[in-house]
Amino acid sequence: YSFVFYKKDEQVFCDVQITGPDQMDKRTIRLDKRMKTDVGSEIYKGDTLKVIPEKTEYENFKVAYLEYHKESLQRVFIVIDSANIYNTAMIQSIICELRALFDVDKKSDISFFSEKKYADYKTTLFIDEGHPFPIEEYENWMNYFYLAEYELETNEYKTYPSCRKNQNRQRTIWIGCE
Repeated sequence: YSFVFYKKDEQVFCDVQITGPDQMDKRTIRLDKRMKTDVGSEIYKGDTLKVIPEKTEYENFKVAYLEYHKESLQRVFIVIDSANIYNTAMIQSIICELRALFDVDKKSDISFFSEKKYADYKTTLFIDEGHPFPIEEYENWMNYFYLAEYELETNEYKTYPSCRKNQNRQRTIWIGCE
């Protein structure tokens, strides 16, 4: 790993390069007030950076990780109690809290899961090389563990977006923050 920090035109930058089996070409990351979280650990894959923040536990949710693509926060993966999936007041408070805590913008999404070990993309969990779960678990992930999706651009909150077993659990609700 190679990290080189420097200041240019009143902004702070970091050149990051990884050698070895997880090789990554040099990337320059601008460090500014937009990054609102202290980093606990990071995993790079191409232009994607998975960040586990130092603080992960909050009153009504846990942050599994943040996914940045290039310099923008693409997705927040969180864990909540599945009993609260239709509690719109609680979901709204979680969304508003995440907006205050992290650098989300209109291109960011929030994914809700019932267990941390399932808080990831289906390809990462079941398809990609070295995936941690057998493909037979995929149906359980779709029907029980992947709880909801929130798009900041549309303010659309969709419950059980991949569910095939009991589709009446799928609802679309518009939730915004003032």
